[in-house]
This record gives sequence, structure tokens and C-alpha cells, in this order.
Amino acid sequence: SLFAAGCHSGAILNGCSDQIVCALKAYGLNLGICFQVVDDLLDVTQTSIELGKACGADLAQGVITAPALFVLERDDKPARQLEKLIKARAVCQPEGLAEALEIIRNNGGLDATIELAKKYANASRDALRALPPSNCRDSLALMVDYLLLRTN
Repeated sequence: SLFAAGCHSGAILNGCSDQIVCALKAYGLNLGICFQVVDDLLDVTQTSIELGKACGADLAQGVITAPALFVLERDDKPARQLEKLIKARAVCQPEGLAEALEIIRNNGGLDATIELAKKYANASRDALRALPPSNCRDSLALMVDYLLLRTN
């Protein structure tokens, strides 16, 4: 919502058409969701030094994000083991957290999260089609590309 508000408020204040206002709101909303999904991904892929916080901090605090949800939605042994670790609050301990992160990394949680980020990135880029070609529109599109670079 913050990204959406930031992106379309300038258009409103400058008297742009409803079409442009709505396009920038859609761009910002999808960009913000993409940002959050990438942040969720980084929480399970980056080191503590790269993140500036402990790896897996979201999970350890009881916040179940996209990478874990994609594993949990399956009905298989890794999903049941991850669910068991979460319910027992074993993810609050270093050993349990390490096991949970390994399950997420090795059972499709990362790939599915990257695909979700790409979905929102594409929706964000698509919204920009309503804007006339310009360096500003190109810069907004580059912001989307930058977010996706963080998934590598």
C-alpha cells in the first residue's frame, strides 16, 4: 500500500488522467508486493552479514512467509517435517531453524517464491504501458528489474 500510495499520489497532485493515476497505483502495488516477496526470499537465502540480521529471522519470529508457505502447501514428508518444526517452535532454536531453512531451500520453496516475484514484477511492468514512452517510464521499469536482480 505504501508503494501504491507513493506511486500514484504524484500523478493525482499533478492532475493526471484517471488512467495514469490508476496505472501508477497498479505499478506501485505490484512493485510493493514484489519487493516484499523478494525480501521474504532473501530472508532464507542470504547470510547474516548480507542481510544485516539473522538469516531466517522471520521464521524464527513465527512469521511464515512465501518460501515456507510453498513447501507447507504440499502434502509430502518435507512439508510435514517443516510443519512439525514450526508447531513445536523448534524454529526458535538454531538447530531447528537450520533444519527448517534446509527443508525450504531443498523442496521448491525458493523456486516458487522467485516465480511469484516475477509474476508481480510483470504485472508492475504491464501497468507502465499506460504511460507515454519516456525516460521516467524507463526508470520505473528499471526499478522492477533491480528488484528481480536481488533474487540471484
